[in-house]
Amino acid sequence: IRKNPKRVSNSNKINKKDKEMVVTSQFIKAKRTPKATNAIKRVLQQWKESNRISEGTKAHYFNEIKFWLKWVADTNQRDGYSLFETNAIYDYRDYIAKKKTAKNANEKVRTLCQAINLLAKNEGRKRGIKKVDISIFKLDVCESDSFVREEILQEDFDKLNAIECNEKEEFYRKLFIFQTLIGQRISDTNTILQGKYNIVKEKVLSVRNKKASRIIKKEDKTSLVIMTDEISELMEYFKKKYTYISDECMRNYANKYLKILFKKAGITRISKNGKPLCEDISTHYARHTFCTRMLRQKRSCEDVAMMMGCGVEMVRRIYQHLTEDDRAEKLLNSLKEAV
Repeated sequence: IRKNPKRVSNSNKINKKDKEMVVTSQFIKAKRTPKATNAIKRVLQQWKESNRISEGTKAHYFNEIKFWLKWVADTNQRDGYSLFETNAIYDYRDYIAKKKTAKNANEKVRTLCQAINLLAKNEGRKRGIKKVDISIFKLDVCESDSFVREEILQEDFDKLNAIECNEKEEFYRKLFIFQTLIGQRISDTNTILQGKYNIVKEKVLSVRNKKASRIIKKEDKTSLVIMTDEISELMEYFKKKYTYISDECMRNYANKYLKILFKKAGITRISKNGKPLCEDISTHYARHTFCTRMLRQKRSCEDVAMMMGCGVEMVRRIYQHLTEDDRAEKLLNSLKEAV
């Protein structure tokens, strides 16, 4: 009597020709869980719900991460946690650099690395995600890649103050002047106008910096504003004229009206970016102007950094725009003091 052969399930049948396991239709239809993109989306949700990040910064983070999500899809990446490793980040950086400038690549990779490091801190042990060193991915930025800001000259302010303005224009003209006197970002200036600051030693305001208070580091950064009669007078004006507005709207309106005001004042000198200044001008020019003026008044870089709420290296490398005449005068003064 012939015995019936032992039945073998479909998933365990062996192909005699190539000795490979036969893949069932169920296995073919199965989809892998998108681990990396899901993890990044968790970070985006965390950023969205955070009250420690300004709306403008959130929008910037979301736009930068969208490019990474596009890269994962367009290049058919295997959506696993290996995308958070060094080699994959290098591949992503090189992909951006071929399509955009080095500056764009640095910004997008930096945002991705911030997200990865946040994941490494929160769920790294569970999922095997490790912290990455952002600095190793940095590309050298050519001068043509970057948008350069500069000092607004006294002759520019003279032209700006000479024009007639309607009530709205006058508000944003005074706002820009106020910024050049306190050296704060527009978001931190808005915080001051909302009355969210502390008084230190009677004539010094302490304001929490929104952008500098990073979500990863979690410690607060503050800047100090030394009160002067001119600053006090402008603050009284804003108490009467200011109504609540979000940081993002404040930035958009201020930049819009600054361009209108500078064009109206005929401030069309060519900026370092090769365009008329009235087209380039933004609120952040005030911060650069403040820094340069403070250093010209012989304030130390450490004091200026404390007032601006940034690092000393940022003062030296980014914000100061001392001329050759300034540096020569500083040298002569130091020689006189040494005698």
